[in-house]
Amino acid sequence: SRSVAPGPTGGKPDIPASASGSALSAKLSAASATPGKYAVDVQQLAQGQKLETRAVADKDAALGNGGASVITVETGTGANARKTTVRIDPGETSLEGIAKAMREAGLDAEVAKNGDGYALNLTGDTGAASGMRIGVAGDPVLGGIFSYQQGKEGGMRQVAAAQDARLVVDGKTVTSATHSVTEAVPGLALTLKEAGKSEVEVRSDPAAL
Repeated sequence: SRSVAPGPTGGKPDIPASASGSALSAKLSAASATPGKYAVDVQQLAQGQKLETRAVADKDAALGNGGASVITVETGTGANARKTTVRIDPGETSLEGIAKAMREAGLDAEVAKNGDGYALNLTGDTGAASGMRIGVAGDPVLGGIFSYQQGKEGGMRQVAAAQDARLVVDGKTVTSATHSVTEAVPGLALTLKEAGKSEVEVRSDPAAL
């Protein structure tokens, strides 16, 4: 299949961009895109870190002493550091209640069936630098369930690691924290969809398509 997008207009003919296969789509991001063909091998997609709690029998039952706690989720470092604070109010300390509080704070949290019980799954932003660190202030029982530090035992466990997208363009390896890649081919914006190979073509003659 081919994905075709017209280039920006400005008195000049549009320069179309196309991509073969289903691994990605391509469109112009600048009028200065150079006509040509580019071999692109999408080796892996970006993904967010996924953590899960140990399973509990009842997703609606209060956990710990039922008192207030604060869960802090930190990601990134330096200028890219981000902190999300989740207040867990008394009476909202069930797995479902905590997942709801996390979602209201902007986190991607859900409760899912896990064996004979239920677990809370927490998924971070895509990109290798977006690994999560989780601290819990208040109820130590909740700390034992929801805390997370890379390489430390106890608390949540990692189900999937955060990773960058990786693609090779004409022999050059490019990484990206998201599925939108603008630096791989000058003047083109690539949207990655799945692992696989594609030929991206920029043509100066729209009639050639």
